[in-house]
Amino acid sequence: MKIRFLCILILFSCACVSIETEKLERGKRVAVPYAGLEMGEQTTETIHFFVHAYSQETADNYARLCELYYSNIMNDTNLYSFVPARPYEVFIYKDVDEYVSKTKSPRWSGGITYGNAILTYESEGAKPILSHEITHLVFNEFMGLSRLEELRWLNEGLAVYEETRASLASKKYFEEKFQQVTAVNPIPLSQMINIVPLDENGPLVDKWYSQVFSVVKFMIEDGGSFPFSIFLKHLREGVSIEDALRESFHGKWHNLKELEKSWRSKIGI
Repeated sequence: MKIRFLCILILFSCACVSIETEKLERGKRVAVPYAGLEMGEQTTETIHFFVHAYSQETADNYARLCELYYSNIMNDTNLYSFVPARPYEVFIYKDVDEYVSKTKSPRWSGGITYGNAILTYESEGAKPILSHEITHLVFNEFMGLSRLEELRWLNEGLAVYEETRASLASKKYFEEKFQQVTAVNPIPLSQMINIVPLDENGPLVDKWYSQVFSVVKFMIEDGGSFPFSIFLKHLREGVSIEDALRESFHGKWHNLKELEKSWRSKIGI
């Protein structure tokens, strides 16, 4: 299977699998309802992660990757004041067969999240999965539960942005999809923020995901990580998207229309 095909499938398998919201409480450890690793499990605990694997070397390597991706997220969002209530748990199964057997997930899925945990298996493809899913864990905990569905575009756009920073294959895939299916006829931002593809095989999937990625990338890189962090904080407080844009990106974008005009100009569409 080509890695670029795997990346988009991973996106839908793991980004949307989570514990019921009423059970996800800040600071509460949630029992993962999947079979764990067999005897001989080794663990590595860092400031932000508790990694389970079959060898100490693997646990240490994945722990370093997790902290690297966490650091990237903090740098890009400027959310340095955010501190997870407890370390996120990461379970690294031996291979895809054990992963499928233990989690009952599709073979192509690559990884899933549940509560404050990520479950995946040893492979090169685990790198973009970890970056993508760590972003979701941070975003979900920072934002709380009240607006997660409403801000799905922002959650997914940021997760894909971080995924592309961890994987050149993912970066190439989403940039190509943007040129092929999005740039030719972009979704108006007023619609983009209110729709979410429900069918992973539907025609809107590539278009929506590549566009939310592009928009969030533009907001961070052109708007700045500090204003972006203020934007996130306003949204967490319940401020509307329009007001959050005006109050965060002073003098740059006062509303969605201005953001869209600036974004279109930047990418030449």
